Amino acid sequence: MTETSVAGGGAIPRTTSATAGPTRIGGGHGRKLLRSLRVLGGVFLSLALTLLGLLVVTFIIGRIMPIDPVLKIVGERATQAQYDAAYQALGLDKPLWQQFAIYVWDVIHGDFGKSISTGQQVSADLKRVFPQRSNSRRSAR
Repeated sequence: MTETSVAGGGAIPRTTSATAGPTRIGGGHGRKLLRSLRVLGGVFLSLALTLLGLLVVTFIIGRIMPIDPVLKIVGERATQAQYDAAYQALGLDKPLWQQFAIYVWDVIHGDFGKSISTGQQVSADLKRVFPQRSNSRRSAR
């Protein structure tokens, strides 16, 4: 169908379609998929931000503890040279942002460091405190 409209004093032909709105291909499944992907993306973004927040909090807690981690490791009778060597080995001589980057990298790769209180790997302490559950309920059936 062709209509004419007067705009600015001249007649301009305009063609309109008999069907209103865009035609849908696939019955709207694309919109549902896009909506699902948007929701899933929001969930992953929320999860990533939560984990980043937890990393920041645990990093800050590790830095503001009233215990000197170097002194706890080397002992009170250590020489200044031993103290300095341990300080560098722990990476405490690096800028704070670099320490955080190393911390995040290590955590991503499953290295939680050594516990100051036990001297063992934190992952070993976690396995001791939270032992793997056995499937005793499944085997009893």
